[in-house]
Amino acid sequence: MSGKPGMKRIATDQNCGRARMWRVIRRRVLFTLDDIVIPLDGVNSNNALKFVQNLVRHGFAKVDGWRGQVGLRGSCKVYRLIDNSGPVQPTHCPRCNQPLTAKTCGGEA
Repeated sequence: MSGKPGMKRIATDQNCGRARMWRVIRRRVLFTLDDIVIPLDGVNSNNALKFVQNLVRHGFAKVDGWRGQVGLRGSCKVYRLIDNSGPVQPTHCPRCNQPLTAKTCGGEA
């Protein structure tokens, strides 16, 4: 990421992978990684996993259970969107005021 540490991004590209993933997540509310990756051309599963993990870490989403039987082939985590912050994908956590890519959320309750 370009810029200086602590700089906040002002404008976001609404056609980037994260913006497109965010729109799919907002429409579905309950989603899996496949629900995000399959309909979006150019988004790979590693990027989707990192984005969803960041959403979970900062309280925008949570793990809601499993689809299929845990440990068997074809099973996957189901996530639930719990904080729909609007049409633009979140880039900063409102609780800890850190970028969404921060490894910890200091605002956790």
